[in-house]
Amino acid sequence: MVPVAPAGRNRRVRGRSPADSLIYWRRDISQPRFDFHCHSLASDGALTPTALLARAAAAEVDCLALTDHDTLAGQAEARVAAQQQGVTLISGIELSVCWDSRELHMVGLAFDPEHPAMVSLVEAQQQARTVRAQRIGAKLDRAATLVDSYERAVDLSGQQAPGRPWFAKMLLAAGRVRDEQHAFNRYLKPGQSCFVATPWASLEEAAQAVRAVLGIDTEMK
Repeated sequence: MVPVAPAGRNRRVRGRSPADSLIYWRRDISQPRFDFHCHSLASDGALTPTALLARAAAAEVDCLALTDHDTLAGQAEARVAAQQQGVTLISGIELSVCWDSRELHMVGLAFDPEHPAMVSLVEAQQQARTVRAQRIGAKLDRAATLVDSYERAVDLSGQQAPGRPWFAKMLLAAGRVRDEQHAFNRYLKPGQSCFVATPWASLEEAAQAVRAVLGIDTEMK
């Protein structure tokens, strides 16, 4: 059997003599392309859902999941854009959860975004994010000698519950930091003056909601 290299490569591996040489022949095989973890401007991404799907189509992605942080706000726009671009869209979300006093991120895929259990969970997550953002803004007003930090982040992001990356962008625009990483290191990461811990849903609560949406027995085994 002749070893085959990944598509797009022609490679010769040389041994100690010509007899030891193996030629790895190129094989053109059309394989589906997937991306099951993408963010948009609905949370902390850089593109609108429409622009994200256009970029995915340009990159020949066949199937994509939009998994914004704790929100389904971009799903409807993404569905329309996916149909226009000929990309299969899978509903998704990245949920912030607490487990054993630690914050984890759990990705849920292929569910009904209008299911009451998911809608209820997302509403609670967004409320927690809004309260956190307001508290971060109040802390930054004092620590970075700014005014209306929360409102500035809201205006910049277009969201009522901007995440820390948007506060980092706001601090950079205000000239308080050298770059966004500096904003985290100085103000926003755990242990710094403007970090705010958030009482997210527990891992069990989030898992039960996802299982309920998928029609799976919700009793945790």
